[in-house]
Amino acid sequence: MQDMDDIELLRQYAEHDSEEAFTVLVQRHVNLVYSIAFRHVANAHRAEEITQAVFVILARKARKLRPGTVLSGWLYHTARLTAANAQRSEIQRTRREQEAYLQSTITENESDAWTQIGPWLDHAMAGLNEKDRNAIVLRFFEGRNLREVGTAIGASEEAAKKRVTRALERLRHFFSKRGITLTAAGLAAAVSANSIQAAPAGLAISAVAAAKGSAATASTLTLVKGALKVMAWTKLKIAAVVGVAVILTASTTTVIIKKSLDDRGDADQLMKEGWEMLQSGHRSEAVAKFDRAVKLDPKNPDAWNGRGWVSFNSGRPQEAEQAFQKVLALNPTHPAALNGMGQLYLAKKDYEQAESWLLKAAPQASAAWFGLARIYLVQGKFDQAEEWAQKLVDSGDMNDMAKQMLEAAKKKELTGKLRQMLEPK
Repeated sequence: MQDMDDIELLRQYAEHDSEEAFTVLVQRHVNLVYSIAFRHVANAHRAEEITQAVFVILARKARKLRPGTVLSGWLYHTARLTAANAQRSEIQRTRREQEAYLQSTITENESDAWTQIGPWLDHAMAGLNEKDRNAIVLRFFEGRNLREVGTAIGASEEAAKKRVTRALERLRHFFSKRGITLTAAGLAAAVSANSIQAAPAGLAISAVAAAKGSAATASTLTLVKGALKVMAWTKLKIAAVVGVAVILTASTTTVIIKKSLDDRGDADQLMKEGWEMLQSGHRSEAVAKFDRAVKLDPKNPDAWNGRGWVSFNSGRPQEAEQAFQKVLALNPTHPAALNGMGQLYLAKKDYEQAESWLLKAAPQASAAWFGLARIYLVQGKFDQAEEWAQKLVDSGDMNDMAKQMLEAAKKKELTGKLRQMLEPK
């Protein structure tokens, strides 16, 4: 079956439930899916779960994929949506928020092309239409020649060349607007050389097992459920926009629906861009993004949460507290906002209040584990510190820092550089 193309393998699986065919598909594309997931979440364990979720979704939708589907393009899109949805989940968001809080420097001084474009690549790809995205995935992610690209997308080699060139120019324009100037050849080389990394050994086997339903964890199934909702929501939004374009009379309700969908979509996009700006050190731009998100969707606790973290990282604790309180008024159990309140009190060295807030966040927010370990270490409560540092190490979040904290807790001694890093200034 190794000689079959993707569509033939899909047909074998869909019509005959061929595990062998599905296994070949997974082995063929696992590196692509894992690479996209890892770029989004920067956590190997989470990326593996996302990869498994994507192939579970493929197994469920194999019979419904339309003829002519470019599977690598479909997997790219599905992996990006699944990873983005996972990134928006509270545990992943709070981990990233904590990382942003800890970062005092960024890597803007690194000059190689991939360092500049890597964090933005999938966001740039999201702006391409499906055919252009498929062409880029086939040509530069998978290394297909132009004849093979043309065959896959149903076009001549010359037409494929034009589409790839046009899509590459759109990507280059995206990066140039963000101050990243590259030639088309330089961009192509950077993407070709760096966009795909090898998936961990055994991931293909576990992904096949998860797709069969015999080994899917609760966490993976949660990712599947969330991703399927996002995919359905995306289709609904497109349908609503098309409906408005067609029905221009007696359409007050339809226009309201379209505006609501667009506003939610715009707010989600603004929040994503806001986090990217914050984590890259562009705080004023992040403020602008979250302010617009809040204006578009004032009852969205995640928008207010983002605004709170921007203020926190910008040294404006009163603004941050107001934003976090707004979040908790909308959602009293919001883990990221509870964690934010804890971090605010920790910065004030009010350890009692900080501990209270962080314990409320801890069941869902791994960043709160860091805060608790930090509180107990600086107070010399080493047994309690060890408990939370161990949870961090086991989760794989902020691993180097967590290991240092765990070692200090076990030695019952906090000295030197680690103390300087952990003690509130």
